[in-house]
Amino acid sequence: MGSMKTPGVYIIEKNAFPNSVVEAPTAIPAFIGYTKQAGKNCYTLYYNMMLFFANGGSTCYIVSVGSYEDALNKNAMLTGLEKLTLEQEITLVVIPEAVNLNSNEEFRDIQQQMLSHCGDRMKNRFALLDIYPKADENTNIEDQVTIFCTN
Repeated sequence: MGSMKTPGVYIIEKNAFPNSVVEAPTAIPAFIGYTKQAGKNCYTLYYNMMLFFANGGSTCYIVSVGSYEDALNKNAMLTGLEKLTLEQEITLVVIPEAVNLNSNEEFRDIQQQMLSHCGDRMKNRFALLDIYPKADENTNIEDQVTIFCTN
């Protein structure tokens, strides 16, 4: 009754039934990438994490697959993906630095493994995917989207 500070009619409803659904976090992502709080252009995990928290993100997992002294490596990223099988709570898989791999084929392999991990193996999460960056200024973005969809 202490929160009622002005005169008037107040209705306080009491719930006779307990909550039928237990509250639990519903979106817990796992970020896989290279870690160190410094900047090289191909290492973007730190900046993706900043954006995640700046946009309301809270709980997440971080799987470090190397440091900034290591070269980007498809196999290291896939090893990080494999480690996610140990945790059931994860609902979203993100490998933001995959777009900086040397070839579209390596990038495609990472994304196919992410989809297989989420849909075939774990069956309880989904992957956040991106298109491979444009090769140069003359590359048409629609062509990149077509490559993404056909791969």
